[in-house]
Amino acid sequence: MERAAAALIVLLMGTMPARAWSPDGHRAVCMVAWEQVNATAKAQVLALLDSSADTEFYEACVWADTILKARPATAPWHGMRLPKAAREFDMARDCAGPESCAVAQVEKHTETLKSNAPKAEKAEALKFLAHLIADLHQPANITFADQLPARQISGMFFGSSSNLHDVWDRGLIASFARPGKGSAATIFNAAAWTGRLYGADKKTPLSWANETLWVAVSPPTGYLGNSGGDFFGDRYIRQNRPVALEQIDKAGVRLADVLNEVLD
Repeated sequence: MERAAAALIVLLMGTMPARAWSPDGHRAVCMVAWEQVNATAKAQVLALLDSSADTEFYEACVWADTILKARPATAPWHGMRLPKAAREFDMARDCAGPESCAVAQVEKHTETLKSNAPKAEKAEALKFLAHLIADLHQPANITFADQLPARQISGMFFGSSSNLHDVWDRGLIASFARPGKGSAATIFNAAAWTGRLYGADKKTPLSWANETLWVAVSPPTGYLGNSGGDFFGDRYIRQNRPVALEQIDKAGVRLADVLNEVLD
């Protein structure tokens, strides 16, 4: 059953634009966050979105991907790029210039959200923040100099052509949660780990990015030095799906911490 479901997802991948997490992955991040956002912050989130339903917050968490064609200058905000040999981010080296990166944009939109900016500006900052914190936790969203990006590392995923980015974006979570109604909830339930010691850790976006970097360069991820041609099968899923789910959970918990601090 798992193999058949994964094969179906791969067939769908070819018709979908590349994202950091799938839309349902982003919705699941925001479901995790909503579970832990306090009542005051929830009321402010809904007021900024002119909404009365948590589901509209979940949809707002996908918004930053939907505007990429209209606002291509925001594309670099979703990821991070650094030298292949680096094992930590250097903001001066890796996040300078007008294009910036996800770390700087999370910091920027957090400041906007806590400011006295106009409502429309704060609503946009909220939508970017909810999305980009999730992106900061996507290992295949990191690119390295002198290394093929994850989108160009081709391979076979359950008998169909795919690439490393799509495997992390959709494949690992879609192997048990078909896209469609209820998929985000399925991912949310699977990602809801007990303990969550990383929850109120008060770490910075830079430290989150460094954690994600270590996932990206770890051998089970199969990123560095990979020139393509891999088979992403059962073993790869068993090794990496728990990591993908934990990254989704971390992103949600940390998003909730930011919203509680900024909006309460």
